[in-house]
Amino acid sequence: MDKRVLYQNLAHYKVIPVITIDRVENALPLAYALISGGLPLLEITFRTEVAAEVIKLLKKERPDMLIAAGTILTIDQLRKAVDSGAAFGVAPGYNKYIVSEANHLGFPFSPGIMTPADTEAAIYCSIRVMKYFPAEAAGDTWLA
Repeated sequence: MDKRVLYQNLAHYKVIPVITIDRVENALPLAYALISGGLPLLEITFRTEVAAEVIKLLKKERPDMLIAAGTILTIDQLRKAVDSGAAFGVAPGYNKYIVSEANHLGFPFSPGIMTPADTEAAIYCSIRVMKYFPAEAAGDTWLA
């Protein structure tokens, strides 16, 4: 998917359900519930061992969904996200090595930023869409 179309879709929905899922068999019922509720998108976090498998299943069975890979903390997780078919990835922080690899792979990636230094580093690496995180820790409780 073209990055411009991807980000237009994200802007349209304004919210991305963030899912930490432990069992692959729960993925399709969850996807159907989200679609029925008008949210054909979700972020599957890499906080569990089944994340890549869930993304791959959803990509196959629900190709109409926009699927993100989240909580990407390592290059290995980044590669698994790409290989499993995620449309884009996000992370809780800015890691220049992961950003560089995502750029190299042509994978849309939004690192977490909180400080001006994080923002400048992301912009320097051609990142235009960032995840403001953690908003509450930064004092922005109205965003959290």
